[in-house]
Amino acid sequence: MDKITSTYLRDLAVAYHKIDNRGILFDERIMTDLSYAIKKMVDSLLAELSSTWGTSVYLGITNKPKGNDNLNLGSPVQLLGKLKSLGFEVPKVRKKNKETYDVEYKESVEELVLRKIFAETSARPIQIILEIRELNTLRTRYVDSKRIEGVFYSCFNTAGTITGRRSCKKHTFGVGGNAQTFPKHYSPNSLCYKFGGRFLEGVISRPGKIFFIVDQVSAEDWPTSALAENHNALDELRNQVDRHTNLASFIFGIPVASRSRDAWKHSLERYLGKKSRHAFNYGLRGITMADQLAKEGFALPPERCQWLLDQVDKYDPSVERIFHEYIRNEILDRQLLRTPFGRECHFTGLRSNSPNYNIFNEGYSYIPQSTVGDNTGFAVFQLERECNDVVNECHDSITQEVYNDLGTVLSTYERTRRAFDRNIIFHNGITINIPIEGELGFSLGDTVKIEEFTEEGVRLAFEKLNDTRGSNEGTEETLDTGIRTVRGPDGITNGV
Repeated sequence: MDKITSTYLRDLAVAYHKIDNRGILFDERIMTDLSYAIKKMVDSLLAELSSTWGTSVYLGITNKPKGNDNLNLGSPVQLLGKLKSLGFEVPKVRKKNKETYDVEYKESVEELVLRKIFAETSARPIQIILEIRELNTLRTRYVDSKRIEGVFYSCFNTAGTITGRRSCKKHTFGVGGNAQTFPKHYSPNSLCYKFGGRFLEGVISRPGKIFFIVDQVSAEDWPTSALAENHNALDELRNQVDRHTNLASFIFGIPVASRSRDAWKHSLERYLGKKSRHAFNYGLRGITMADQLAKEGFALPPERCQWLLDQVDKYDPSVERIFHEYIRNEILDRQLLRTPFGRECHFTGLRSNSPNYNIFNEGYSYIPQSTVGDNTGFAVFQLERECNDVVNECHDSITQEVYNDLGTVLSTYERTRRAFDRNIIFHNGITINIPIEGELGFSLGDTVKIEEFTEEGVRLAFEKLNDTRGSNEGTEETLDTGIRTVRGPDGITNGV
């Protein structure tokens, strides 16, 4: 199956309904202790903020203390007023009027605004507010989610997005939530980093089973490079060259050989090179890129971001002159884009004498995102016809839960390799085949990487995983979160 048809979409919906009803098992001991630890940390942060501001700060109307000298951190009006009274410059954000559709600029205390303020001031109170919000979201959305006998259920929608990627929400019966957004990418400098890691350790395979996780390598770079007809980039992808390091070297004038691979991997220059490439691929401008960086705690003015984007254009002019031009011409001439798999999207609302940035930017992202999403969908469809092991899907990755024996794991590897082995042919005749990589684990937070995605690589990872499990039996762990745990011989961690 490599074409979008109504029959395929119907059968895919059936497959995802079965995945919905499998769910993912949580270790309830870990979740109970983690919930307590997060609440304790939030209370400590609220106390620190109260001491700093000289007023009682609380979260949620049900937690309102006695007296009038208090502030509800969950009230945007109260928080906005407090920040302004303390002299913080609260930037206005773009909002579209729901009735007139006119763009307006309004004051707000949404996450982007707070991250902009923190990036510019490094003010501890702003950092505390952001940490409280992150911790509270982690606890209420995932740790304290409603589950049935420890199982977290989801509801995937195969027609939930324009690109065809599956959306996800709570199960039909109001339990669980969006398993695609399990917290995996907290900054190491964030309080949520350790709590989020602990949460993932509590998302466990069922007794006698392990997780077999795969994702597509440099997923959207493949279709973007094919659309740009950039054969050099495709060769680099095939040879697993660190393209982000090479770009950073060009932008900042630092020779690649002057740093080790590990030093480059953790460098600010490589991070900015990677962010700049992705932003440029999808037509973002400096002001939008600055907002994205602010969300991750980096204060970079729009002018500097635009300079970075201009450097990417110099490094790889084929993106703008071939890929973007092709998208613009298709939208202007036909108001239609079609992916290599036959999925179509119509674009309306073009205005004469307007740059039509929003419409074109949607077009730039449509084919790469849709191609990767459908590549995953085809793989899930094929795997579900052969076996019933898929428990989660995250756009470019799949998590399967299989029996913990070498024969089963090797057969799963072979099925998964075949399911993703697909030649994707673009309008210009360029063919790509997006590779996959994988890992094995008894939980989502403690996995062993498959160093080389071959049968031998899987075998080595399997042996390492089970050796590691054996060496951890009965050992005690103490975390900064205040949770003391003992890992029993069943592999499930028991809170003490």
